[in-house]
Amino acid sequence: MGPLLTRAVSRQRDLRVHLLLWDYTVLYALDREPLPRVKLDWATPDRIQVGLDDCLPLGASHHQKIVVIDDALAFVGGIDLTGKRWDTPAHRPDDPDRLDPAGEAFPPVHDVQMMLDGEAAAALGALVRERWHRVAGKKVPPLEAAGDPWPEEVTPDFEAVFLGIARTLPEWKDRSGVREVEALFLKAIGLAERSIYIENQYLTSETVARALCERLSAVPELEVVIVGPRRSAGWLEAKSMGAGRAAFLKTLEAEGFGERVRVLFPVVKDKGRETPVYVHAKVMVVDDRLLRIGSANLNNRSMGLDSECDLAIEAKDEEQRKAIAAIRDGLMAEHLGVDVRKVEAELAEQGSLLRVVDGLTSEDRRLRPIRDEADFDDNFSHALREIADRERPVRPEDFIGDMFGGRRRPRWRGYAALVIGLAMLLILVVSAWLFGG
Repeated sequence: MGPLLTRAVSRQRDLRVHLLLWDYTVLYALDREPLPRVKLDWATPDRIQVGLDDCLPLGASHHQKIVVIDDALAFVGGIDLTGKRWDTPAHRPDDPDRLDPAGEAFPPVHDVQMMLDGEAAAALGALVRERWHRVAGKKVPPLEAAGDPWPEEVTPDFEAVFLGIARTLPEWKDRSGVREVEALFLKAIGLAERSIYIENQYLTSETVARALCERLSAVPELEVVIVGPRRSAGWLEAKSMGAGRAAFLKTLEAEGFGERVRVLFPVVKDKGRETPVYVHAKVMVVDDRLLRIGSANLNNRSMGLDSECDLAIEAKDEEQRKAIAAIRDGLMAEHLGVDVRKVEAELAEQGSLLRVVDGLTSEDRRLRPIRDEADFDDNFSHALREIADRERPVRPEDFIGDMFGGRRRPRWRGYAALVIGLAMLLILVVSAWLFGG
């Protein structure tokens, strides 16, 4: 990113770049690039400014993935601007271009981003300016777009359409909490009539699980297809989010909806060997009426703790409904390794998403069922889940009370207990991370 942005500002004398990064906790130090301010802020021209967002409560993260150019073009979705994210829809197991910054190959990864222009891009510009002002204390004025930088080689899926912007922001000092992401999930699920198609990295939200059960009970024809990763990346995430996914699936199965729900992961084949594709996308399509793409996972954190931003399009006419269906069908065709026209034909004949994902396959691509509930049904996984996947910030008194059954003590003892407790937790988690597999 540093050399790319340096070249950009060297060519455009009036260009200014603002990078808002998460000021991540030390628990993630082993999985993040160290000293981003040194590498980007101090080592690049003055017109590139870096802000580290720490305007979040304990345990929260800045999880929005937004790029805004001249208030005229914007990108929102699941993709982080970091290593180990590049891929193509082919997800070839041996793609020579899929290398991390050290030149090492990494497995296939699936993600989705939405590009937009017009008033919606300007609205996202206002969102990121407000966040920058809160972190840096400086106001960046809005821009009057001089033109539309939409790339000519990209054909838009929608034109002259309204977009909804849904956010999550935790309560912080003088700022009230925002839970638009959760409200949109619940509203969309509550209106589903025939099908819900989901791609998501995590699947742990108890609120969403209950909403799906309620709608499946109310609408006997409703089907749900969920595509996620085989396992979460990293031992810590696999344990904590795996326990949450196991509980999510148990909730659906306990209500008797297992036959109407598929939870799947994509694989690619090469020389007889299957390689899982890591799903990092956050997509939801309800019938052919609602398309949603953004940063929010279907976990508890995204409902109330982390900062999130999702975009949604609600079809207002038949043309828009066809465009939404085409995106859903295209994603399924990609995972199944078949032409999108084959998916469309099967859907028209069968009238069922489940029959399509159950019946269609190819020589080198397919969707496999996720069945790993038993792998994470242990006390340690459940304990990690309680810490790593919360809806609300951790209060120090709650943390100490939960860890040690503590009673209120004199203030100095409370501080000492907090420091000791956090140190013990840090040692435990980092040791497990390093030596647990």
